[in-house]
Amino acid sequence: MDWQTQIDELTTIYNEYSQFLTKCELLVGENALRPNNSTGNLYDRVIQKSERKNILRIVTSEERELDITVDLGGWTATGLKHYETFEALMMDISAGFRLKFGNALTDRLNDLLGM
Repeated sequence: MDWQTQIDELTTIYNEYSQFLTKCELLVGENALRPNNSTGNLYDRVIQKSERKNILRIVTSEERELDITVDLGGWTATGLKHYETFEALMMDISAGFRLKFGNALTDRLNDLLGM
């Protein structure tokens, strides 16, 4: 997946799903690097540049902080397996997301039915 497509996918998820999370930040490129104990030498700068990626840094209702990204394999949180969709990932790792998302979906369906 190219850089811009990844940013577009993450931006879409940020815009559509941040309301279901305690915290959601879209971090692109160098902003996605976690602070480290870099000495500032050339080797450290090259390593950091090669490790750049685009992520959503989220905090779930359960206060779990995760870095989420997407690639050709699907959606993943650091250290977890790939999922076909963002929703599948979040439904698996956060009961709070599952509840909030389910309630919002039910409300929308009820609105469509005029209830």
